Amino acid sequence: MNHPISQAGYAMLTLVRQDSRDLEVAERKADRLEPDHYLQWVAEFADNHTLLRQAPPAEVAALMRSTNAHPEWLDDTDLLLKLQAGIKSQLSSLDTDTVLGDNSYVVEAVRHAQQPEVLVLRNALLQALDQAVNDAQVYSIDLVEALHERLAKRGFASHPYITAETIPPTVASATPRPAPGGTQVEAGRGVAR
Repeated sequence: MNHPISQAGYAMLTLVRQDSRDLEVAERKADRLEPDHYLQWVAEFADNHTLLRQAPPAEVAALMRSTNAHPEWLDDTDLLLKLQAGIKSQLSSLDTDTVLGDNSYVVEAVRHAQQPEVLVLRNALLQALDQAVNDAQVYSIDLVEALHERLAKRGFASHPYITAETIPPTVASATPRPAPGGTQVEAGRGVAR
């Protein structure tokens, strides 16, 4: 039985594709680095472990994959051990098998280890979007209203959304405004007044 893919499914597919492209770019960049620059790049992460949480997930994944695939590029084994210790301390929940394997969720695994609460929030928002799309179709209501209701049920929205109305330029320019001193300014511009 074929089920249509959900809005959250589309969003996740888009994210995975973008992650794959980002990883490919980061890996190519790592492969093209001169040996001295490569060592500097690895040393930067080994010396400052907080970078493992702050750097883009694709870059962290490329770092881990390149040091695993090419340990001979690092002439300093202490540097590799220092980097691995940083990975264990900063990304303790990281699934290294996924990151080092041939999987489309490599970057997602790093992102999850960097900020697990963000991943939970994103999944909840995508599920709310899916339900809102369904509500809008079933009940013939505005998608924005349906999404707001779904977000409110999850505790993500508490105030009604506000829609901004713009005043047409002809109406705005035709309405005379009082001068700062409270006196009416005669029509005209600059010196001509």
